Amino acid sequence: MLFTKKKTAEIVPLDERLFINKDSKLTGTIDSTSHIIIAGEFDGTINAKHLEITASGAVKGTVNAESVTVAGTAHANIKCAGRFKIDASGKVIGEIQYGSLEVALGGISVGNIEQTGNMRIVRPQINLANITDKR
Repeated sequence: MLFTKKKTAEIVPLDERLFINKDSKLTGTIDSTSHIIIAGEFDGTINAKHLEITASGAVKGTVNAESVTVAGTAHANIKCAGRFKIDASGKVIGEIQYGSLEVALGGISVGNIEQTGNMRIVRPQINLANITDKR
């Protein structure tokens, strides 16, 4: 019998999230210890614990965060102390410093990428939705 460790998803309470909705365009600086989710457009500086850029989101400027997930577009210089993830729909242009890196099939990164933390291996994720049977 094979036993595997069950993974638990991180659940962030609603009052600990900052959400910039799809129809918003913001400029400035965000300093937050919470989880920031950007579905709209942001131009400026973000200092946060966790940053998530959704498929409809776009960020320009500078980002400093513990973890970053990009499913939309980031045209920024990014310092990510921990896990930096580019989803299949994500596009990142700029200087990136990260602790660990995960890039899904289809994710795009243009610019310099530098691993700065302790080396951690992240297993690649396969998106089975993109595989077709050509029999």
